[in-house]
Amino acid sequence: MSQQNAVREIVAMFGGLKRTASALGHKNHSTIYGWVRSGRIPQWREPELQGAISRHQLEIPKETYCAAFGHDRRNESEAA
Repeated sequence: MSQQNAVREIVAMFGGLKRTASALGHKNHSTIYGWVRSGRIPQWREPELQGAISRHQLEIPKETYCAAFGHDRRNESEAA
């Protein structure tokens, strides 16, 4: 899965740009739109997104989550 598709999928799981922004406590959706345009979510936003995922009880596939942040899946499987 490409990073850009992963970001789009996560945003869709929240219900779109505005709902994702609201779930994260942002006043507008411009930050989320930037993620979609760039195809990645900055690493430093991970705790914020993780909290929103928990609060909204979303189940995001690990592959999608990792792809959105650009995590290297090979390193994760080697560590397991």
